[in-house]
Amino acid sequence: YYKLGADITLNEGVLDADYNLNSGTFTSWTSGGTFSGVFDGDGHTIYGFYSTQQNGGLFSTVKGTIKNLKMKDAAYKLTWTVFGILASKVSGATIENVEVDGAIIGNQTGNDQQSRGIMVGRGSADFIGCIVRGKVVSTNVATVQRCGGFIGVADSTTNFTNCVNYADLGDLSQVGGFAGLSTGAINFTDCINYGNITSSTAYASYLGNNAEGHSSAAGGFVGVVYKGHPNFTRCANEGTIIGDSYAGGLIGVALNYYHTITLNNIYNIGAISAMGTNGLEYADDFIGHIYNGVANKISVEAGNLADYRAGAWLGDDADLWTIRAGKNPTLKLVAGEGGEEPEAPHEHAYTAETTPATCTEAGKTVYTCECGDSYEEVIPAKGHTEVTETVDATCTVDGATIVKCSVCGTTISATVIPATGHTYVDGKCECGDVDALCVAQVGDKYFYSFADAYAAAEAGDTITLLADITADAIITIDKAITLDGNGKTLTSTAGRAINVDCAGAVTIEDLTIVAKGERAINIINQPANVTVNNVTATAKNYAIMMATSAAGADLVVNDSD
Repeated sequence: YYKLGADITLNEGVLDADYNLNSGTFTSWTSGGTFSGVFDGDGHTIYGFYSTQQNGGLFSTVKGTIKNLKMKDAAYKLTWTVFGILASKVSGATIENVEVDGAIIGNQTGNDQQSRGIMVGRGSADFIGCIVRGKVVSTNVATVQRCGGFIGVADSTTNFTNCVNYADLGDLSQVGGFAGLSTGAINFTDCINYGNITSSTAYASYLGNNAEGHSSAAGGFVGVVYKGHPNFTRCANEGTIIGDSYAGGLIGVALNYYHTITLNNIYNIGAISAMGTNGLEYADDFIGHIYNGVANKISVEAGNLADYRAGAWLGDDADLWTIRAGKNPTLKLVAGEGGEEPEAPHEHAYTAETTPATCTEAGKTVYTCECGDSYEEVIPAKGHTEVTETVDATCTVDGATIVKCSVCGTTISATVIPATGHTYVDGKCECGDVDALCVAQVGDKYFYSFADAYAAAEAGDTITLLADITADAIITIDKAITLDGNGKTLTSTAGRAINVDCAGAVTIEDLTIVAKGERAINIINQPANVTVNNVTATAKNYAIMMATSAAGADLVVNDSD
């Protein structure tokens, strides 16, 4: 749902007073995609729309609702395509309380069929309380050009209720005040055409299987009906209708398919004529010609201005019409003939002020007219919109399943998910915690015994003690490694605590050695390169002993006792 918050000006001075395009450079609007939501103009106006985009408009394709919007000083200039100022195409759309005031300026350059409308190019929609003003100008009519004030081609069921066309449409082949061509069901209720409609130049194109159908037509409401059964209720034409071959106050021509056309409470006071191109000259106050079908006429009149103004022809259900002495009937939503506002009794125009409902409290809308009259509507409390969020438990911290309102944020319920506890693999949990039972580390691996750590170590590695250890057998170092005591204590009950039997570099550091036997560190057999840093060692005989078999070994002792 989108709502326009203010008037918008896209360009200034696009059209002159006669709907001709002014000279100058204008920013061309580009649209795209399909709009399926609700666009509420909220009574605001878009000024200066201008576009040269093929298959475009303010919206490209509409499948949703457009309402309460005005477009003024608008122009569409293009040579070939389907287009309309509001939208190129509509499909089952609702267009409500929309007014478009502008010009379609096109030059058909090929023989393809074209669909253009001041409001909409092509498709199907419900038009409710809508107004079209302006004109359509074409500079090449030797083609099939379908044009209507509201819609160029109505493809399937299209309804008009309480709508008015003021636009003059001329020099086109299939043209109607509301729709150029209808190929599906089309219905009009409480509608009026003031526009002057003219079709020009017969064109041997596809209108129907009848050879006589290959000509152009003008209708106050629809130029050509090709399929469907049109219905008209409480409708009037005041415009001048001039057809190339067919002209009618409501429909220019109904072709090919069998039609049942219902006319109920209809009046025409516009002049209707056909020019007789190709020897065809059909003109009628209501339907220029029906090739195949019948017209059911109920309370259908024409020509008598006094009777027209008296309004009896509207019947009993004419609440949307204003009847005034000496004036033509007008629909209440729009200006009367000549663009003047009808002199009608005061009608309430309410301004709405809404206090929105919350999840737990009702709201209300207060409608106030400038005359002081007002009323209000209660908006029920919405209730909570529940969403569930899960906060996963960790090894040490509980998680929770929380149900809360996505609108107001209120927590509705919370269920604790207990902490999972650590799961150790190779001495380490996936959270990074190391098992307190591990005694040694090599790189990023942890071990529950020194023997396993030493077995895993390779030359150049460091074995780091994580806890004090006790050994009842000699620890033999035969790899070029570093033994990092990490401030821990090695207690040995063997005759020698550590034998170094390695030709490479061995470092023993940051370690306390409590040897119950003769020697703490014993260097044997090979010319090792041994470095002892920050080591405290006690033994029965020797803290460090280098055997004669290790002749040539290098021993460096730093900060050790």
